[in-house]
Amino acid sequence: ILIGVTLMGLTFGQQPFTFLAGYSIGGVLTLMFVWFTRRTPEDRAALRLGAITSNSLLLIAFLCFGIALAEDVLRRYQPVPELQYFTGTAAEWTLAVLLMVIVQPLAEEIVFRGVLYPALRVTFGVGTGIFACALAQAVFHFLSYTPAQLDINTLWVTFALPYLSSLVLTLIRAYTGSTRAAIVGHAAFGLFAIVKLFAFGSM
Repeated sequence: ILIGVTLMGLTFGQQPFTFLAGYSIGGVLTLMFVWFTRRTPEDRAALRLGAITSNSLLLIAFLCFGIALAEDVLRRYQPVPELQYFTGTAAEWTLAVLLMVIVQPLAEEIVFRGVLYPALRVTFGVGTGIFACALAQAVFHFLSYTPAQLDINTLWVTFALPYLSSLVLTLIRAYTGSTRAAIVGHAAFGLFAIVKLFAFGSM
């Protein structure tokens, strides 16, 4: 993530799309790192990206879209941190959809639910592993999106709500045994953010 954002910042400076493009590049680099460090068929199978019924995936998508709507009420309708600097150009729309619906769900779920959760589950047990995995992702979001000036509202948006989302996604991974299911759930969270942005602009 740091590499992607730094590369885009050095290339384009402080443009509105720099943040979205940098995070997208960071996500792609993350996916490449995980994929190429897990070379054997057994290592890749352990990521649990295998099939799950399409009916189950659809149900998970609807569930997570609904949870995203509920979280938006708790967020008091503020934009998600990834889209807070969105200005509405065509390039930003493309990058926003790419990041929120494809790259971020794939990268974060493969890292947190495909790699980290199984390790935490083996080390600490299922229950503690679920909460620890959710906490790890919430800390990642907090470090990635929290501005220099911290207040209770910022802490709520950049730590508490990401923790709740991550807890839902980790529970999905634990219940279904499928990282693919968690990816679909995460994509539904991202899709809600895009639909809201389309409906209400920068709200």
